[in-house]
Amino acid sequence: MADVEALVIGDNKRPETADGRVGCVMLVASGQSVDDQGNAIKFFDYRPGFFQDIIQVRWDKDTMHVVLPVQVSDYLLRNGYARAMTAQEAQSYNAQLSAEPTAATPAVEPPTVVDEPEADAERPRRKQRKGD
Repeated sequence: MADVEALVIGDNKRPETADGRVGCVMLVASGQSVDDQGNAIKFFDYRPGFFQDIIQVRWDKDTMHVVLPVQVSDYLLRNGYARAMTAQEAQSYNAQLSAEPTAATPAVEPPTVVDEPEADAERPRRKQRKGD
C-alpha cells in the first residue's frame, strides 16, 4: 500500500496534505471498473489541453473522495468536475486513515492519478498539409 497522508484542515482553506496534495470530492465519473487487485473503482478521464494526453483519476467505488496533485485538483475544481472537501469530510477521511484495517475490512488504496503528463512534455508538431 502506498504512503497515505492525513489532510491538514486550515481556516477557510481547502484541505491539503503536508506535501501539497488537495482533498477533493468528485462530482462526475466517466465510469467504473475493477483494478488489478480486483477492487471496484470509479474513474474520471479528461484532457487538460487539446495537445495533451488524457489523464485518468481513479478512486474507491464506495466514495467520491480523492486526494490529488495541485495541478490536477486545480483543473477539476476550476471546471466544476470536483469540489474541495469540507472540514467535516476531511476529518472523516483522516479518521478512515487512522482506523486499523482488520481481516474483515481490507486496507484502502489511496486514489491515484494515472497517465499524468510530465510538466515539460513537448507539444507534438502539426502535420504538414498539402499547400503549406
